[in-house]
Amino acid sequence: MATTLTRKRCALIVIFVCSAMVLVYALQLERSTPAPFVIHAPNFVSQEYVDPRFVRPTDETRAKEICNATAKHIVLASTTLLLGESSSPLFPPFHKIAKSAEVCRHYPAMVRFLEALQRLRSSFPDDERCWDHWWHAFQDCAKDTVIGRMYDFFGGVELVGQLYIAGGFGEYTSRHHIGRNIVRKDFFPQDLVHDSTKKECVNFTIFFLGYDDMDIYTETKNDVVRRTALRTFLAEYPNFFFLHYSPSMVMPGNIGASVLGDRDPFYPDRSKKGLFYTLFPRMIPIPHFPENVKALKRIMANSRPPKPYHARRHQVVWRGSTTGYEKPFSLSDRSRVVAQFVDAAWADVAFSALCQGVTRREVPRFAGMIHTHSLMHYQVHLDIDGNTNSWDGLRWRLMFGMAVVKARSSNGYTQWYYPRLQNGVNIIEVPVDQVGEAARAVLNDVDRGANIASKAKEFGDLYLSFPAMERAVRDAVRNAWRVGYDDRTKWCISPC
Repeated sequence: MATTLTRKRCALIVIFVCSAMVLVYALQLERSTPAPFVIHAPNFVSQEYVDPRFVRPTDETRAKEICNATAKHIVLASTTLLLGESSSPLFPPFHKIAKSAEVCRHYPAMVRFLEALQRLRSSFPDDERCWDHWWHAFQDCAKDTVIGRMYDFFGGVELVGQLYIAGGFGEYTSRHHIGRNIVRKDFFPQDLVHDSTKKECVNFTIFFLGYDDMDIYTETKNDVVRRTALRTFLAEYPNFFFLHYSPSMVMPGNIGASVLGDRDPFYPDRSKKGLFYTLFPRMIPIPHFPENVKALKRIMANSRPPKPYHARRHQVVWRGSTTGYEKPFSLSDRSRVVAQFVDAAWADVAFSALCQGVTRREVPRFAGMIHTHSLMHYQVHLDIDGNTNSWDGLRWRLMFGMAVVKARSSNGYTQWYYPRLQNGVNIIEVPVDQVGEAARAVLNDVDRGANIASKAKEFGDLYLSFPAMERAVRDAVRNAWRVGYDDRTKWCISPC
């Protein structure tokens, strides 16, 4: 009897020890080995779905049966997709998707879900209405998740714009307005971006087109906490890209788009020349215009060409407002440039509008406004950044064939066409404190000024017309994955 009890106790001890060893091993395995990647698609079976193709009440039941059947297909496809079937190296199996609701909250799960939806859409093309239903439910959840995380991670009151979610196949793309700023809601090219995502995106991609003058990297240039949160957000969503009309470049000397120095989580080593004048991660420059497409076409159609260069007024000209965030205002690019022309009889350079709390006492020179149809009849023009680039001011000057001296941006602002400009050929770009000297030199050399103006007109016709801007928008959407991950392309006006 005692021997039997002893044997039972030994057996229990062995079982207990083995169980403990298995448990420890399992815990170690859980820590060291990623869990298998499993996705469970959202369950829409319990939701009413009425297909407009069916008109009789009895057919509504049939419509629901169709979606119920496809629900089973998509769940099966989602759970059986293997990680190795994806051609992208960006989807490591670092977590397990256990709940249906999490499909639209984690990027790898989103990709798997859309892969399943795309495959089933191809296999069952007759159920297009049902696939639309699934897509809209998915993108609504994805939109709420992404917007919520944008605000939680790095957003603020300046986070206003358009969010575009493109499935990467068919017409599956959606557009959402973020924030309260409705003034810029119809600006070009917001509609065109939406249309381009349908035609150009071949991957699951999310775009945010910001309305604010400054891009998110300028907004966070001295806030290491938000900057770090932004980096974390981009790591979680490798398919997320910013679209902006005036993105900021990585600048040397801890100036411009980042004053964080070696604390910048994106570019801690600011001494590497190879990183100068490149865009920050996932930032895509696009054309812009502060009107809708109809107004843009009307303005371009009614524009009259200026006089020949030799018949224009022999002066340097500029008018603008007191934009620029530097304090005191005398440190701004615009104030520093205007101060160089105060006593110059050969120039008519002055501020013509006060804003952002700047008074007339604070500006070097103030004069009346000169309308565009009069400005174009001067020989030499200036281009100076304010809160951001000069909007479409430089584009119009180039299109009309103006000889332009541009003050090199102290904040690193660029536009989509800057890399194509040639310094000394179709524009003259110099540091801020050398603008006066450069402008007088080109004014005194009439033949050189005429040649630069002619080349500027050629450049404008080739790259800045409305059809050219449309092509640039489509190219920006199509090439986002390449441009957004390339930190070696120079976005300055040559030479950098």
